[in-house]
Amino acid sequence: MVDARTLHEALSTRDPFHQWIKRRREEYGFEEGEDFYTKMFKTKGRPRKDCLITIDMAKELSMLERSATGREIRRYYIDMEAANWITDVAIPYSMQNPNSAASM
Repeated sequence: MVDARTLHEALSTRDPFHQWIKRRREEYGFEEGEDFYTKMFKTKGRPRKDCLITIDMAKELSMLERSATGREIRRYYIDMEAANWITDVAIPYSMQNPNSAASM
């Protein structure tokens, strides 16, 4: 999960966070409970709503910004997923074939 406010800051969008996230959620059909989760926090002033988004939503939002920074952030998430996928595949394979290391 990714903090949407942190992504918003990294993307350097012009709109205030609350307008940006609301517009993106409505325009692209992101679903609460599936693509993102929100939680209200008390502050010294007005309550603040924080939003955690999935990696897939973060990639899509980054791509939608159409900027070099957006592409860089999207590439980062894709690379992290690829590295995790390779690790996930290697471990079960070696466990299923305990004699494979001895035959090498």
